[in-house]
This record gives sequence, structure tokens and C-alpha cells, in this order.
Amino acid sequence: VLLFMEKVIVSFVKNTFEEAKEELEKFNLNVVEFYEEFLIAEGKIEDIVLYTYKTQIALNVMLFFKKIVLDEDENVVAEGKSFVLKNSFKVKKVLGEKYYELVLGKYFSKILSLEVDYKFPENIIGFVKEENTFFTGIFLYNKELYKREYKVYSIPNSLNSNIAASILYFSNIKDDLLVLRCGDGVLPIEYYFKTTNNSVRKYEKEYFNFQFLKNNFGIEESFLEEKNTENVNVKIYCFDDSTNYLQRAKQNARLANAEKNIIFSKTDLELLILKFNKNINNVIVRHPFLSKHFTENKYNKYTKILLEELKNVLKEKGLLTIITNEEEEIKKTINNTNFKILKHKKIFRGDLTLNLFLLRND
Repeated sequence: VLLFMEKVIVSFVKNTFEEAKEELEKFNLNVVEFYEEFLIAEGKIEDIVLYTYKTQIALNVMLFFKKIVLDEDENVVAEGKSFVLKNSFKVKKVLGEKYYELVLGKYFSKILSLEVDYKFPENIIGFVKEENTFFTGIFLYNKELYKREYKVYSIPNSLNSNIAASILYFSNIKDDLLVLRCGDGVLPIEYYFKTTNNSVRKYEKEYFNFQFLKNNFGIEESFLEEKNTENVNVKIYCFDDSTNYLQRAKQNARLANAEKNIIFSKTDLELLILKFNKNINNVIVRHPFLSKHFTENKYNKYTKILLEELKNVLKEKGLLTIITNEEEEIKKTINNTNFKILKHKKIFRGDLTLNLFLLRND
């Protein structure tokens, strides 16, 4: 049987390529090119649509349209697909300079014989720029994928939802999870979606461009109706020592329809052993950030107490992920314990740099 493969352009948070690739492979999509903040993958259109519906890591997903090179006079040299686009469209920058929205808008208006409409477009053509090459694609979902309807009650320095999902892949979590200092609950809620195979866009299907999908591939909205829950028997714990933060986490979980799947508790570090005496495999903690208010001495003291308490909570060979804005001081403290650093990476998002440490309880 001859399978027609389509290409898809996926943008992601800088330095999360490995996690983005792993998620794509869950949907039978294979990476064929990758760059610093985007990649091009290939697969069946049905798998691409399902991936767009369920991805937690991607910032943007575009069905590959044309590869465009501009010469010095901004003449267009293009190659790629031909799709049926009806009614209006606009061109949107994903990665690159906003100026090129106008240049590419004129080009597409000419070849498609359609008007550019920046207020109420029915189709969005996005582009990512790599040197003088533009990779353009059709948005299958006309809303930013990083936005979560459940995330209403936030906290200072809240984790971006896509970064939270990337951390779950980085941590290689397969079963029960305890999130310490869970804040507004983004990590446990994203783990709920990951383990139940539910979509964070379950109640927002109206943003899908089903008219385009129907015209070009015969795919209608009913395609997504049977692609919902897969029950997985895991326990998710959301612990914080702030009653205010826990309340926000509960409210967000309720909006995500995940409240029944998450166990909330106001618990201090020293009391964890009463609940988990060497009886959990995965812990993620958002370390207090090193700052003028949280000095180096307090930072190192907290790290030491954290690791002493968690060695009695985690099973042997259990995994601990620490999210922090610091690198060298925490490494020194870890090296004086029975925890082994399995991997470390930095994630960049705007001015924010997060250090992720995956440790094993040896």
C-alpha cells in the first residue's frame, strides 16, 4: 500500500529538541531536519492531525507548504506543496523578522488569488526563517499551542506549560509522581494529560482548521471524537508548603478536569517520610531560586535538607529532578551525597534560564 507522507514544521522551546523528538515519535512522526528552535518531521496526515491535537511540547505546528528563498532583490524562489486554500488568509511570523509577513503575504496573495486579511483570516500561513530560507506551513490549529485554558490561577515565576511537559520527558517518568513545591500545579496537571492520553485541547476543537483539512484530505471534526482518554493507573501528588499556592493548583486542576487524579497536600519536607517511606520512584522539585532574598547560604542549606529527606522517600534507584536557576553551587552539594547526576541541561525561554538536574538515589 502506497502511503502519502506529509511534512510538518514544529517549533519548540530552545534546547528541548530531544524531548520534542520523543513526543513526535509517539505519534509515528520521524524528524527529517532540525534546527535550533524548530524541526521538520514526516508522517501520515492523520498522525499529524492527532499530534497537533495532543502535543504538549510544541509551540507551533504547521503543515509544510513551501520552502522559499529570497534573492537580494526579494524575488521569491519557491518549491513545495500545492494546497486548496479558500477564502482569506494571513501570514504570521513564528521565527524570524515580522517584516517578512508583508513580503510573503504579497507572494501568497498572488499565487493563491486570495486577499490578505489580518483581522479575521480563515487560514494562517506561518513561517520560520533560517538564514535566507523560509519554511512556510499552514496552521492546522489557529491558536497558540502554548496557551492552556486551565491555567487561570498563576503564581510568580510560574512554569511555562510547554517547558513543564518537556521536563516530564527529560525526567523519563513512567509511573507515580510526587511534585514538591508544585506552585500553581502546572507540572502535575501536564503529567495528568500525558498519562491519561487526554488532549489539553479537548474542549477547543473549534480552533482546528477543519475546512482546510476537509478540502485537502477529507478529514472532518469527527476524526478526533474517539481519540480521547486512555486510563492509566498512576498516582500524582501535588505538595506545597503554601496554602495559597495549593488552592491555585486545585482550581487549575479543576478547570483541567484533573482534580480527581491528583492528590493535594500541604506538607513540609520533614514530614514526607511519613507518607512515602522509600516508596516512590519519581520526584520533581522546583528549587527556590538563588537571589538577593534567597542567599547562597540559604540555598545550599535547603539543597542539603532536600536531598537528606528525599533519600528516605525515594525507592532505591528512584529518580529526582531538580529545577533551579543555579548550577555550580548545587553540583557541589549533590556531589557530597549518595545521589548521582544522570544528566543536566539548560532550557532557555526569553530571559529565563532553567537548569534541570536528573539524579538517581544510589
